[in-house]
Amino acid sequence: GQVVIAGDRDAVGRGVSAAKAAGARRALVLPVSVPSHCALMRPASQRLEERLREVEIHAPQTTVLHNVSVAPATDSDGIRDQLVRQLYSPVRWVETVAELARRGVTLAVEAGPGKVLAGLGKRIEKAINTVPVFDADGLDRTLEEIANA
Repeated sequence: GQVVIAGDRDAVGRGVSAAKAAGARRALVLPVSVPSHCALMRPASQRLEERLREVEIHAPQTTVLHNVSVAPATDSDGIRDQLVRQLYSPVRWVETVAELARRGVTLAVEAGPGKVLAGLGKRIEKAINTVPVFDADGLDRTLEEIANA
């Protein structure tokens, strides 16, 4: 139900115009500061890779799916690789949500300034209750829901 294109600002603007001309219900340029998840981020990913070599990363205590691969990384090198690749690779959100459901996840929390991913999650996989947490009240409601699960 939703497609995001990333790239040069002018090219993205042309894509928005083309989508509208083709009958898209809604097409807009997102207010972002960088063209994440596309090849334009490769130089930044190289700098990130250098910095991540200086960071001690421990194996996660729970499974963490990376949406660049829709797979977990369990060691520090694998986690670094996934983080670096995420900067310039497409987000595989539909596949990630489907994999979460396949793994038995029933509650997902979007932590951030909005609720776009929660809305998408609800449309992708109805078996997962996806809730946004972007303020203290939302956190309280979510913690209560987790306690009652």
